[in-house]
Amino acid sequence: MSGDPVAATPARRSLSASQQSRRARILDAAVSLAIGGGYGAVGMREVATAADVALATVYRYFPSKDHLLLGVMADSLERLRVRRRQPRGGTSAERVLAVIEQTTRSMLRNPELSSAILHAWVVVAGEPGADETRISTSIRDAVLAAMARPPAPPTPDNLMRIKLLTRVWFSELLFRANGRESDTTLLETVRAAVSYLFPDE
Repeated sequence: MSGDPVAATPARRSLSASQQSRRARILDAAVSLAIGGGYGAVGMREVATAADVALATVYRYFPSKDHLLLGVMADSLERLRVRRRQPRGGTSAERVLAVIEQTTRSMLRNPELSSAILHAWVVVAGEPGADETRISTSIRDAVLAAMARPPAPPTPDNLMRIKLLTRVWFSELLFRANGRESDTTLLETVRAAVSYLFPDE
């Protein structure tokens, strides 16, 4: 994924409590708008109004609505990671599949929001920004943790397998968002990719 590192979202650790609260309101407003009307409904001015902040404040945290939507996804993945229990399964493939399926089902609960986020993923160009890096890191760490106990090391082979799986997974999510594939077909394709990339060891 790509983004603008110069205009990246400020690191949350450096934000004060009031700044974190404003950032959270902005993200919540974007989620509500996207759920109600998809990508087209998320305008920076509309987000500012819904979050009860100045338009300049929205731009201070997110340089565009696409970066804002990626921020939504990054936060969602981190919250999901905190709630996620150790995936069950006797093999790497079973555990990795459990992680990907759980994340997929979470995204599919709100199709309009997921479609908006995926649209943003495709639109943003350039070097990865802060939230894009958080997305990639969340997915990478979740899969590495599922591969082995203790978590598998981030070797070049493991990282390439995760990269290939992520590419397949997001491609299938895009097909689903465009109405060209069903939930069942999406999950079947992801299961096949996992079985090829993570054979029983």
